[in-house]
Amino acid sequence: MYLMWDNEIVGKQVMEKGKVPMMVAITDDVNKLPFDLFKAWRIREVTMIDFVKWASDRCFPENRVGAEKLLGELGLDRYDGWEIVKKTGGKLETDRFWIKF
Repeated sequence: MYLMWDNEIVGKQVMEKGKVPMMVAITDDVNKLPFDLFKAWRIREVTMIDFVKWASDRCFPENRVGAEKLLGELGLDRYDGWEIVKKTGGKLETDRFWIKF
Protein backbone atom coordinates (compact mmCIF):
# COMPACT_ATOMS: atom_id res chain seq x y z
CA MET A 1 0.00 0.00 0.00
CA TYR A 2 1.25 3.46 -0.87
CA LEU A 3 0.41 7.00 0.15
CA MET A 4 0.35 9.10 -2.99
CA TRP A 5 0.63 12.82 -3.71
CA ASP A 6 -0.68 13.21 -7.24
CA ASN A 7 1.21 10.44 -9.06
CA GLU A 8 4.20 10.42 -6.71
CA ILE A 9 4.70 7.85 -3.97
CA VAL A 10 5.34 9.76 -0.74
CA GLY A 11 4.77 6.95 1.78
CA LYS A 12 4.77 3.19 1.81
CA GLN A 13 3.58 0.44 4.08
CA VAL A 14 6.44 -1.38 5.79
CA MET A 15 5.88 -4.72 7.47
CA GLU A 16 8.89 -6.23 9.24
CA LYS A 17 8.71 -9.55 11.03
CA GLY A 18 7.99 -9.05 14.72
CA LYS A 19 7.26 -5.33 14.38
CA VAL A 20 4.09 -3.25 14.14
CA PRO A 21 3.19 -2.46 10.49
CA MET A 22 3.99 1.16 9.68
CA MET A 23 3.33 3.80 7.02
CA VAL A 24 6.72 5.38 6.38
CA ALA A 25 7.31 8.70 4.64
CA ILE A 26 9.74 8.28 1.75
CA THR A 27 9.83 11.84 0.43
CA ASP A 28 12.07 14.59 1.74
CA ASP A 29 9.53 17.22 0.70
CA VAL A 30 7.42 17.73 3.82
CA ASN A 31 4.92 19.76 1.79
CA LYS A 32 3.92 16.49 0.12
CA LEU A 33 3.05 14.81 3.43
CA PRO A 34 -0.27 15.11 5.29
CA PHE A 35 0.38 17.63 8.06
CA ASP A 36 -2.12 16.07 10.47
CA LEU A 37 -1.00 12.48 9.90
CA PHE A 38 2.72 13.07 10.33
CA LYS A 39 2.23 15.36 13.35
CA ALA A 40 3.23 18.61 11.71
CA TRP A 41 6.07 16.76 9.94
CA ARG A 42 7.90 16.01 13.20
CA ILE A 43 7.71 12.27 12.59
CA ARG A 44 8.51 10.13 9.53
CA GLU A 45 6.42 7.07 10.31
CA VAL A 46 3.04 6.22 11.82
CA THR A 47 1.45 2.93 12.79
CA MET A 48 -0.94 1.42 10.30
CA ILE A 49 -3.63 1.79 12.96
CA ASP A 50 -3.13 5.57 12.91
CA PHE A 51 -2.93 5.54 9.11
CA VAL A 52 -6.22 3.64 8.76
CA LYS A 53 -7.91 6.07 11.19
CA TRP A 54 -6.62 9.04 9.17
CA ALA A 55 -7.59 7.46 5.85
CA SER A 56 -11.05 6.43 7.09
CA ASP A 57 -11.88 10.09 7.60
CA ARG A 58 -11.30 10.68 3.88
CA CYS A 59 -14.76 9.66 2.77
CA PHE A 60 -18.30 10.97 2.87
CA PRO A 61 -19.94 11.23 6.30
CA GLU A 62 -22.23 8.44 7.43
CA ASN A 63 -25.15 10.85 7.83
CA ARG A 64 -24.78 12.41 4.36
CA VAL A 65 -27.95 12.69 2.32
CA GLY A 66 -27.88 9.83 -0.17
CA ALA A 67 -25.29 7.82 1.78
CA GLU A 68 -27.22 4.57 1.31
CA LYS A 69 -27.25 5.07 -2.45
CA LEU A 70 -23.51 5.80 -2.49
CA LEU A 71 -22.83 2.68 -0.43
CA GLY A 72 -24.85 0.65 -2.91
CA GLU A 73 -22.89 2.11 -5.83
CA LEU A 74 -19.69 1.06 -4.08
CA GLY A 75 -21.05 -2.43 -3.50
CA LEU A 76 -21.15 -2.01 0.28
CA ASP A 77 -24.08 -2.95 2.51
CA ARG A 78 -23.00 -0.88 5.53
CA TYR A 79 -20.96 2.20 6.33
CA ASP A 80 -17.28 1.48 7.02
CA GLY A 81 -14.85 4.32 6.33
CA TRP A 82 -11.89 2.04 5.60
CA GLU A 83 -13.91 -0.11 3.18
CA ILE A 84 -15.03 3.06 1.40
CA VAL A 85 -11.42 4.23 1.15
CA LYS A 86 -10.40 0.88 -0.33
CA LYS A 87 -12.97 1.49 -3.08
CA THR A 88 -12.27 5.20 -3.64
CA GLY A 89 -8.58 5.56 -2.80
CA GLY A 90 -9.52 8.15 -0.20
CA LYS A 91 -9.40 10.88 -2.83
CA LEU A 92 -10.70 14.32 -1.87
CA GLU A 93 -11.21 17.41 -3.98
CA THR A 94 -9.44 19.50 -1.34
CA ASP A 95 -5.94 17.98 -1.54
CA ARG A 96 -3.72 15.79 -3.69
CA PHE A 97 -3.39 12.78 -1.40
CA TRP A 98 -4.76 9.33 -2.19
CA ILE A 99 -4.01 5.71 -1.34
CA LYS A 100 -2.82 3.15 -3.86
CA PHE A 101 -3.69 -0.42 -2.94
